[in-house]
Amino acid sequence: MVIDILLSLFLSLILATTWMVIAVLARLDDALFMPQVFRFLMAALVVGSLGAFSTRRLPKISLRLFHAAITVSALAYVLSPILCFYALRILPSSVGALAYVSIPLWFVALAFYNPSTNRRIFERFMVLASIGVVFFGSFDEAALRGDPWTALLLLAVGVVCFMAGSWVSRRLFWLHSALDLNFWAMLFAAGVHFVFALALGEQTQVFEWDRVYWGYLLFLGMVITGLGAHLYRIKSGVLPSLVMTLVVPLGAVGLGIGLWFETPLNVYTVGGALVIIGILVHHSLLNPPSRWMVMYLSNTKRQGDRLLCLLPAEFQWKEEVAKIQITDIAFGGLGFRCQKEIPVGETLMVSIPMGHMNRMLLECKVAHIKQPSKPNREFPWVGGLQFQTVSQSRWQSLIEFLARVANAEEE
Repeated sequence: MVIDILLSLFLSLILATTWMVIAVLARLDDALFMPQVFRFLMAALVVGSLGAFSTRRLPKISLRLFHAAITVSALAYVLSPILCFYALRILPSSVGALAYVSIPLWFVALAFYNPSTNRRIFERFMVLASIGVVFFGSFDEAALRGDPWTALLLLAVGVVCFMAGSWVSRRLFWLHSALDLNFWAMLFAAGVHFVFALALGEQTQVFEWDRVYWGYLLFLGMVITGLGAHLYRIKSGVLPSLVMTLVVPLGAVGLGIGLWFETPLNVYTVGGALVIIGILVHHSLLNPPSRWMVMYLSNTKRQGDRLLCLLPAEFQWKEEVAKIQITDIAFGGLGFRCQKEIPVGETLMVSIPMGHMNRMLLECKVAHIKQPSKPNREFPWVGGLQFQTVSQSRWQSLIEFLARVANAEEE
């Protein structure tokens, strides 16, 4: 637990600097797309290297993964960063930070929407109102740099694009490893940004960037975007969640106030920020929605090449029918636990309920089975099943279907 809290604190401090670093880069140079090229190239290098070191394999690629990477990249790594980058040329970094850190609240509102729950509607209104209060408190400062209203609109669209990218990565493309998906999405984003940079002639501005600019860009690309994406494996819990919930927005607003008063210090900015932080902490205490690594499009149900789930099923073997539980879904097979030992190599007919008296039958072979040191009372034996009579080209479709039945994509 102590290690998880320390890791949460470290990760929170990294995330808290995100919007200040973007604001500095956006205002030091008028290049819009070229900084994104280096940002996502460096991030892809970090994600790919650390992923290869931890999993001992290079990032995988397939037609479906490429399609997923293009979709996620277009929303979360192309549109959202550009809109945020442009908006923070004018708006204080704290406005951008509060808008993005409130994303978990909107996910919870969409996932558990209930029109009769007036309290939740009131809380969402309070979040929007508080962001508006912070914006009002810093309006005069922002107006010196440009049109605050246009910048606020672009920031709002950027947040929506990021939410859409996160949603499709979790609900449509959650089957793919987060490391694989991030690696290819970042490479694709770097390529798209490079095309736009060439079209606008921004490539010549690279030679005018000084050491300070490169330092901020290296930090944004390698540490915040790259290392942050790899650290999505952080364990969830009440204390780590509270640490991240408090430190990320407090740190982001504190940096904005502490560094050359980039965010004005007044009752509006402080009061609005405290209201949003209070609502975030309240939700973290109830049913932690603030998995802050939503910022990196991860799916915490994935464990390596497995999707965790809990799906009731039955198997038929030698005229016996017994209940089992499917505990994870992987390429080529299923993890399960059962009431009795089954010899390795035996072929079973696994029956999975589909609802409305429908069932799905799968022919599987027992790949391994054992009794763990702390067995489940009802299902003391655990093992793995390998699909039979299913071609490898159909595995992915079968796994996607089973995972949806098991709600494996739900957080």
